[in-house]
Amino acid sequence: MSSTVFAEIRAISGTAVAKRCALLMSPAKRQLLWFIQGMSLAEGGLKKFARDLLKMFPERLLPPDRGDVDWNCSHGRNLSREECVQLALGRWHWPQDREHPALPSMEEFLIDLCINPRLLIRLKIGEVETSEFDADLARDEFPELEDQDFEAADLSYFRDIIGALVEYKRRHEERARAEFCLTAIGRRVWKQLDDALKTNSMVLIDGLEGRGKTEAVRAWCNCHLSVARFVSLTGTNTKTAHFREFARAFGVGHSNSYKVSEMQASVEEVLRASHLMLVIDEAHFFFNQAPRMKTRPEMLDYIDTALCNPPLPVALITTPQFLICMERAVSQVGWNYRQFRRRCKRTITLPQKNSPVDIEAVALKLLPGADKATIKQIMAYEALSKRDLSAVGDVAREAKLLAEEDGARRVTFEHVKRAIHEVLIVSDVPWAEMEKRIQYRKLGRKAPRQAPALEPEPSQEPPETRGRDISPRLLSGASGGSRMRFQEPVVGTADTPEEAILAPV
Repeated sequence: MSSTVFAEIRAISGTAVAKRCALLMSPAKRQLLWFIQGMSLAEGGLKKFARDLLKMFPERLLPPDRGDVDWNCSHGRNLSREECVQLALGRWHWPQDREHPALPSMEEFLIDLCINPRLLIRLKIGEVETSEFDADLARDEFPELEDQDFEAADLSYFRDIIGALVEYKRRHEERARAEFCLTAIGRRVWKQLDDALKTNSMVLIDGLEGRGKTEAVRAWCNCHLSVARFVSLTGTNTKTAHFREFARAFGVGHSNSYKVSEMQASVEEVLRASHLMLVIDEAHFFFNQAPRMKTRPEMLDYIDTALCNPPLPVALITTPQFLICMERAVSQVGWNYRQFRRRCKRTITLPQKNSPVDIEAVALKLLPGADKATIKQIMAYEALSKRDLSAVGDVAREAKLLAEEDGARRVTFEHVKRAIHEVLIVSDVPWAEMEKRIQYRKLGRKAPRQAPALEPEPSQEPPETRGRDISPRLLSGASGGSRMRFQEPVVGTADTPEEAILAPV
């Protein structure tokens, strides 16, 4: 942990944790350490993790047991609970003398727990105690260790630290499940990931963009931080970029000073020792996205051999372009796809659209407390844009931003309406025009020279609709060369903003 890798990743080294876990017989102990290592890679790192742990169990924070030394008197006064928390976080120095050295902070203890084989972990969850076997394995690996070198993993100023970590892990997983709105598509994704983890096999999950599969995968990995790591590929097709993302997910060195061979060796070492599941999003970027391929998809062959042969659980999350690129690789470079097909035990195609019930549930999850008119407004825009859950997320994000600018405590109907009409529909029009031109080009026809304006001129408004709120609609037109035009919504007779909603398509 004194190496430059620690300073680079600002987290517990995956390589060090893998070597430590190799000396533990209990799967529950290994999963606890990988959970801590995963939390160190999250935003805020170990400092935030230690702070949250103390906040969750404030009653366990105790003055340290230091024999005859009066802990409070050594500071000259009684310490408040907040001062005890600051001591545990390492903001102050623990009282020390020659007979009683300084105590480690919570962060220092967590690092030591994950990498030091001298600390014996005792779990109180009803399983067979394996501490003695762990000590034997550590002595076999490090013959210089003696019996007196081993000690229980404990903190004198925090009661039952191991039990607190186990309970924190359980609550974290429950909270991650509760915070995520699990749709029918999400349930199918979770089922496939669970099965791949149980069978140590590879699964390919294919689905359209914007349907919530990435969020479902990310939430599943957050619920299984002790057994899985999430990786999202960038749009580049190089081994260096791919292995850098792998190394970042496992907490090993990944800076520009590392060669691809070094990152590959570190990733393989962690995977072989940990048996963590690797969940790869945007896996279609393993292929060269150019129309003409000149080389085989080397990374897929790497997954076939290095990950699937041991075997290790792997999940590839893709869009439909994955199989299209695979066909191109077979025809253009003669790639033997059958080796990949033989190891890919399941290929799942997700539904093309979420149900209205799921869309409404997601909208309520993103905007808790929203009324029916607000939810109906969001669902109308989703039907109009045809972007499924991504449209719902965009509305919620823009509406929250408008509410923040207005100084409002909660998002209202007016915020949602403004987000749709003033931001999203205005942004959708250029894309709709481009898609229309693409459709004309596919049909071999020329697109109209000038697209219609977003809003009709005041002189063109029918007299009976002047002064009323007419919601602008996306550009649309019938196929076959008809002119592009607006589809105006049905003009309602509502007098209140809550009733003036977008009419669904």
